[in-house]
Amino acid sequence: MKEPPRVLRRRSPATLAANVTENVAQILWQGRVFHLSKPIDLTIEREGAYYVIGYQPLGITGYGHSEREALESFADDFSFTWDTYGMARDGDLTQDARDLKQNLRRLVARVAA
Repeated sequence: MKEPPRVLRRRSPATLAANVTENVAQILWQGRVFHLSKPIDLTIEREGAYYVIGYQPLGITGYGHSEREALESFADDFSFTWDTYGMARDGDLTQDARDLKQNLRRLVARVAA
């Protein structure tokens, strides 16, 4: 008897670990991988119908109707913050923005495309 063909499932961050908000070493978004210099723990909360996932030291937060949506929103906001502050010239930023840039650049070891 012939075996049925195997169905290959695309692996998502949610299938790789029971809790994808703890000990995060990489953030993936739209073909880029942000390799972190040290693993971080993200907070996750429920606010009514929304999940809220964030990283308080950088003030980055994602929202969604599911944990998956909130994680995607977080990754999008992280990427936006990197592009807006992490890659900006110091002279174009306020002191608070320069502080954010410095903290962000300390956290991100490298970005791979």
